[in-house]
Amino acid sequence: MSYDVSFRVKVEGADDSVRIIDGNDDYGYNYGYNYTYNLTQAMREASPNKDFDLYDMNGKTGAEVMEAIEPIITEFCFNAKAYKQYEPKNGWGDIEGCRQFLLNIYDVCNKYPSCILEVH
Repeated sequence: MSYDVSFRVKVEGADDSVRIIDGNDDYGYNYGYNYTYNLTQAMREASPNKDFDLYDMNGKTGAEVMEAIEPIITEFCFNAKAYKQYEPKNGWGDIEGCRQFLLNIYDVCNKYPSCILEVH
């Protein structure tokens, strides 16, 4: 299983929101980002919130998401070795890939702080 992340923004004067076209998956589709949830425990350990789960970010604004994931990104940048123990033995995911996944999300949220994150 994996996290599928996309972003929506409210359009002024419209009743609905629209999806932001930002990010590419491995097949070249422009919908957002995808990464295995095998690194969930590593994200929890790196987060000040030990119950962290990216699924809980569903419906949050870009600004809220940045606040939640910035400490994890920082930990993965400066203390990656401390989290290697959480890398799955099957090889599906690693700390560097997870850091890049979170950094991609952070970059979109920074660009559109009022966007709404969708996590499936």
